Amino acid sequence: HYAGAAERWKFDVVQSIRTLTLLKQQHPEKRLNGEFHFRSPQNVSHGRHFTPELLANTLELADRCNFELPLGKPQFPAFNTPDGSTSPQFLRRLVEEGLRRRYPQKHTVMQRQVDEELGIIADVGYEDYFLVVWDILQECRRKGIEWITRGSAADSLVCYCLGISDVCPIRFDLYFRRFLNKDRMALNKLPDIDVDFPHDRKDDVVDLIFARYGAEHCAVVGGFSTFQARSAFAEVAKVLGVAEREVRKFTEHFPWGFGGGWVPDEPAPTSGTGLIELLRANPETSSLPLDEEPYRSAIEMAGCLDGAPRYPKQHPCGVVLSRQTMHELTPTFVSAKGYPTTHFDMDAVEMIGLVKMDVLAQGGLAVMRDAKDVLKRRGVEVDFASLEPWLDDEVWEMIANGGARAVHHIESPAMIGLCRMCNVRDIDGLIAIVSVIRPGAANEGKKVAFTRRYQGLEPIVYP
Repeated sequence: HYAGAAERWKFDVVQSIRTLTLLKQQHPEKRLNGEFHFRSPQNVSHGRHFTPELLANTLELADRCNFELPLGKPQFPAFNTPDGSTSPQFLRRLVEEGLRRRYPQKHTVMQRQVDEELGIIADVGYEDYFLVVWDILQECRRKGIEWITRGSAADSLVCYCLGISDVCPIRFDLYFRRFLNKDRMALNKLPDIDVDFPHDRKDDVVDLIFARYGAEHCAVVGGFSTFQARSAFAEVAKVLGVAEREVRKFTEHFPWGFGGGWVPDEPAPTSGTGLIELLRANPETSSLPLDEEPYRSAIEMAGCLDGAPRYPKQHPCGVVLSRQTMHELTPTFVSAKGYPTTHFDMDAVEMIGLVKMDVLAQGGLAVMRDAKDVLKRRGVEVDFASLEPWLDDEVWEMIANGGARAVHHIESPAMIGLCRMCNVRDIDGLIAIVSVIRPGAANEGKKVAFTRRYQGLEPIVYP
């Protein structure tokens, strides 16, 4: 269906793209009679095809579709404590036990930080979320699935005490409020915990979550692939009967997208003149027969479709849980893998209060697991969590000489190159280097300036 009668052409075009047919060509899955737009109350009440029974059913459906989404209200998953205590009580008990385990000699010194973090967690109502993540990871441990927590969740001493993270935030001077604070929550920015798993066990983890908390309370985060100017023109031109070779003559000079198309929060445009004007101004495309039919119509239609949803897809790693059944908060569809998947994308699920857990896949963890198994078969037991590679000179020699291939997060050519340029020899230097390889930060000679300053060849000047 589509909003109004004026949108019919888009509906017909998209149907033809989906069924691989020409615009006016019949197909069992196409609806070409132009009767599938929403009607105003006046159109319905005066339509000669509408009997009293149909009118009554229409009104009933309209009433049933009248609802409000709980925007801005976090919808946390429910955790059932095994001892009947409340979630805050059970969380505190687990954290206190973990604090004594992590810091047997200094737990009283760390108590103030723990109390502060638990206070903030209570203020924003995140107790159940922490417990659910802890519970999922405990089940992963029982099933022999390794993990490592990435991102700002490692700033939390509570996460460290729960065993969610193995990075001591005190040792590395990490700031908890970067992960969780009420000001960020007030902007409807819901922090989540990102966890890496071996790439060949990711689906097992998702299956575990659905089995443990029930498919009706879980969903994979969805999204939409969108039309872009080049692909939209190619598809529309074929629908209008343009031969494949002619389509390629146009598209090889087209921009992938031009930012003038449909945006979900704005009314859909009724014409695509922006794209055709852009093509006229481009020296590479100005000589093409832009004003000849059916090219002009294809360009204008492509301009209107640029940025519009094309087909649903899955978020690569996001999973959401809720104490309510998922269909009360978001429509869902079943993915090819059989998972309930939200029709709302990652931004929309955050707006309705669903807190995402990222189940990430990392090849390095699988390699570490396999290496550990090989050593075990040879009679050598290794606890990777107890190792401190940042204190090993041979590790830094390897990184400084460009041997970081397949080491997660520092394996890209840019990272390997900067580590060699800086001859990095300590963890604090590596942290600084990682922060440089970011959009913008490494541009305009800043990488070279950073290297010279890091090596003491150029003075550091603060603005």
